[in-house]
Amino acid sequence: MSLGDRLHAVLASLQWLAVPDSEVDGGFHLRPSDGPAPWPVVAAVPPGTHGVVVLSVLPDPVPADRRDAVVAALGPMNLRTPGGCVEIDLESGEVRARAGLDLGVCEVEDDQLTALVAGLVDASLGTMGAWREVVEAIAGGTDPDDIELLRAGAA
Repeated sequence: MSLGDRLHAVLASLQWLAVPDSEVDGGFHLRPSDGPAPWPVVAAVPPGTHGVVVLSVLPDPVPADRRDAVVAALGPMNLRTPGGCVEIDLESGEVRARAGLDLGVCEVEDDQLTALVAGLVDASLGTMGAWREVVEAIAGGTDPDDIELLRAGAA
């Protein structure tokens, strides 16, 4: 069974409905089985890899004139985020919280893969949850230096 097939089965066991995502090669759009996700979530086995990536996507893109300000805030944000990172696509303004794991040559049992994927989902959701308001404030015009949460780290 391919890693992508195993990922689909693991997500189902974790109570996530995984629908193939036509925009992400090897990816699934995720929805908790008990209701909507707080924002779009995608899990994927990137083509040509033996790894898994989980992305939480900010629903609204950052306006073009605010993207540099968001980029300036990413360094301090990511230093305070050990389980994942926040990134921005400078062309589209899409902001994503990414958590990933490259399994390399390791073969993992199903229970191990389940634990690893659960951790990636939690890290991606937690990262977006921690930084969403900060990114939205900066995207809305607030200077990154004026945001106390950014200086203190997301609580």
